[in-house]
Amino acid sequence: MHFRGIFLCFILCQLTLLSFAQDVKLYPVQFSPLWSNYSLINPASTNIHDKIELNTTYRSLLGQFKGIEEFYVNAAINLSSHNDTLKRNKNIVGITFFNEKEGEIINKTRSFLTYAYHTPLTETWSLGAGLALGFGGYAYKGTATTASAADYKPDGNLGFWLYSDRTTIGLSVDQLFNTTVVPKFYTFQFGRYVNLHVKQKIQIGPYIYLQPHLQLRWLSKQHQDIDIGTSIVFRDLVTTGINYKLNKQASLMVGFKNVHLGKTKFNVAFNYNRNFYIDHFESIELSFNYYINP
Repeated sequence: MHFRGIFLCFILCQLTLLSFAQDVKLYPVQFSPLWSNYSLINPASTNIHDKIELNTTYRSLLGQFKGIEEFYVNAAINLSSHNDTLKRNKNIVGITFFNEKEGEIINKTRSFLTYAYHTPLTETWSLGAGLALGFGGYAYKGTATTASAADYKPDGNLGFWLYSDRTTIGLSVDQLFNTTVVPKFYTFQFGRYVNLHVKQKIQIGPYIYLQPHLQLRWLSKQHQDIDIGTSIVFRDLVTTGINYKLNKQASLMVGFKNVHLGKTKFNVAFNYNRNFYIDHFESIELSFNYYINP
């Protein structure tokens, strides 16, 4: 039997055993290039400086785990008549869609409408608050011997974003409602968790700056994720960096940012991720951000 089939059978067997014991807590996959994916988990971080913003990332596992994929897209528009300034209030609305696919059988999806409000605190600092409300769920595709099943329930994220030209501090509470979904006879809970993000811009030369970052993800008293890393940006165009997820994996990134095309600009980044604790557990990610300022 192909390894993927064995792997999926293993997942289904484990879920069956867990369903008789307790609820299984589900948390979304973290994408590695944090600087381009904050909007997925913190709705207050969306579209701070531009009129229209589009963010998307695709991730695929490699080798024996090929077929397990994650994808998200976020789009937002600034409804105010001004955009790139820290000195005025802004109202931002958007949509977010996320899909995590485990082979041909299992799909976990989330869809949200988002709203963020930003206001200046001082000449250099501003504060944003954002809310994402929608639905999340778990679906099984039917096979020759089993029927399809799905369950979707309300889901939401709440976030705050304190920022200046050089410093960003974000706090969000995700999966607000501790939603429980029951596709077939399995019980899953989208467990509530907290994210803290800190990022700093450090100029080290006339054409080079660093952007170190830290992310803490508090899932429970027994389970926390810690990400630390930095990117190096040359001439505000070429970027490379590394991210380390404590006791889990390391990621290498290369890309371009602020590539201007008329009244638009874009960022693109490629990530390679390697888990040091699971053999042959590798993945790649491709991120794209597009900004429009008519």
